[in-house]
Amino acid sequence: MLTKLIGYEMKAFGRIILPLYAATIGLSFLIGLGIRFLPEKAYTNWVGGLVITTFSVLIVATMVMTAVLCVQRFYQNLLANEGYLMFSLPVGTHTLILSKALGALIWALLGCLAGIATMTVMALGAMPFREIGRALRDISMALNRLFLRDGLVQCLIWTLIAVL
Repeated sequence: MLTKLIGYEMKAFGRIILPLYAATIGLSFLIGLGIRFLPEKAYTNWVGGLVITTFSVLIVATMVMTAVLCVQRFYQNLLANEGYLMFSLPVGTHTLILSKALGALIWALLGCLAGIATMTVMALGAMPFREIGRALRDISMALNRLFLRDGLVQCLIWTLIAVL
């Protein structure tokens, strides 16, 4: 029953958050192409400033909406009028709360992945295609150096901190 509750939670979040993620990734792709193909002074005028400001506001709005939706879904589904229906389900209270917490955690992690995807798409749009292979090789070498120096322990610690 917990998986069904998490599934419903994911669908309810997704209706609102996924369009924001798509808009952020799409705008980052357009900015990346603009960096690559437009002249250098294209982002120094007011139109460029408006595009960058819109992108920044969209990123902040996505982060804020994720946090607000976590709190709002918890409150409305458990403490407001919908709580009557939720508590009439044949599951324990701890299962309802756990489903809300796990749903929020999953969406927070998906938000982090969307942020990484946004920056990756922007970088790939801005780079010439022949430079992508070299950049991936450099990233791979940097990650190998990081993980060779107690990197696995650091990775686990940072993952634990991110989850908490």
